[in-house]
Amino acid sequence: MSNPAYQIILNIILLLVGWVVVHRLSVKREKDKEKRQLGEKIIGIVEELELTAKAYHTRSGRLEVDEEKIWSSLAKIERGLQRMHLARNIQDNMHIIRLRMAITYKNFGNDPFEKQSEDSKLIANITIAAEEMISFIDDSVIRIS
Repeated sequence: MSNPAYQIILNIILLLVGWVVVHRLSVKREKDKEKRQLGEKIIGIVEELELTAKAYHTRSGRLEVDEEKIWSSLAKIERGLQRMHLARNIQDNMHIIRLRMAITYKNFGNDPFEKQSEDSKLIANITIAAEEMISFIDDSVIRIS
C-alpha cells in the first residue's frame, strides 16, 4: 500500500473512534439530564407533600381525601427514587421511611385525630424530614452530574 492509502484508513479509523466517543458522551449527557429532571420533579412532589401533610394535621378534622393524596405522593416519591437508582440500600431508604413516619406515624389513619398547631413537634418533624429528603435528592443529582 502506498502512503496516501494509510492516511485514508487512519482518517476513517479516527473518524469512527471520534464518532463513538461523541455518541457515548451525548447519551450520558442525555441520561444525566433525564435524572436531573426527575430529581426536580421528585423535589416538587416532596414540597407539595409537605404542604399537604401540614395542612392535613393542622385542620380541625380528618380528611380521607388528603390521606389518599399523601399516600399517593409518598408512593410517587418512592418510585421516583427507585427510577433514579437512589433507593438501593437501607441507608438510602431511610429518607423515605423518615418522611413517611413523620407524616403518618401519629395522628393519621386509624389513630385518634388531634388538630396540631403550627409549632407542634409533629409539624416540625414533617418539615425536617422533607428538608432531609430534598437535600438527599439534591446531593444525589449533583453526584450524577
